This record gives sequence, structure tokens and C-alpha cells, in this order.
Amino acid sequence: EPPAVSFTRQAANAHVLYASDLQHPVEFGADQQEKMLLWLSERLGQAVHAPNLQDLGFTLVGGRLLPASGQPAAQLMYENPDAERITLYIRSNWSSSSGSAQDGTVTFASEGGVSSVYWREGPFAYALLGELDREQLFATAKIIQQQRTVPAVAPEQTATTEKGAT
Repeated sequence: EPPAVSFTRQAANAHVLYASDLQHPVEFGADQQEKMLLWLSERLGQAVHAPNLQDLGFTLVGGRLLPASGQPAAQLMYENPDAERITLYIRSNWSSSSGSAQDGTVTFASEGGVSSVYWREGPFAYALLGELDREQLFATAKIIQQQRTVPAVAPEQTATTEKGAT
């Protein structure tokens, strides 16, 4: 099965499982955002960022680490005032034989009644899932991509300042 298919299926399964969970939807709450991103970055081997989706009415609930075909994956969850949840699923990029590497092209997919858009960019593959319509998913993905190009604090610096603070 093509990597993109298994990737979107894993993302959809994780979304269905955790987005509906009212008790423990995330391992790390948004109040632990820095700690969570540092830990996920270490696990995935690259800096993981939590996009700010406030302009769309979504605030970060938190995140968790998940397995994905023997690889670590991260799931970030957001919620709007209507308690609708969207998740951003991130794992390391799968190798492509077609040579159409990291082009950031966003593709729509529907798996088990869950709509998503996914794309590959830099070291990661991303999937955004939720009860949004196609246009909203594409618009949200675009915002996430734009924010990725903004330089962020490297994990090493964060670790040093955290150690110094304690």
C-alpha cells in the first residue's frame, strides 16, 4: 500500500480515537506546551512546532506521542469554542521514489468518514484532520505552512534555558 495511504489512515485512526476522548485527549496539556514540543522534537529527531490557529478560533488542547509504522509520530490537538476538535498529525517524511520530494503540495483525503489534508515538507509529513469542509482544511493547512517558514527557537536553546531556570 502506498505510504501516503497508510499515513492518512494512521492519522485518521488517531483522530477518531483521541478527538472524541473527553477525559484524556492528550498526554501533555497546552499549559506544558514548551515541555511537550521539546519532548516530541527529541522523539521525532527534528524540531516540532505547534502552529497558532487562534485566528481560526482554534486553541491548542495539547499533544501526544504515537507509534506510526514503527516510527514515532506526534499528534497536536486543537479545539474551538463549539468544542469541535482538529488534529495535526506529524511524522518523519517517507522516502519517495518519484522524486517529488518536499514540495509542500497539499492533498485532500477521506478515510473512514474523516476528512483530511496531508502534505510533506522538510523532514516531516503532516496530516490535518477534523470536521471541517475541504476549503477550511486547505486554508488551515496553508496557515500552518506559512507559520513553519517563520524561524523558531532551536530545541537545544530551549533545553539550556529550561535547565537554567530550575
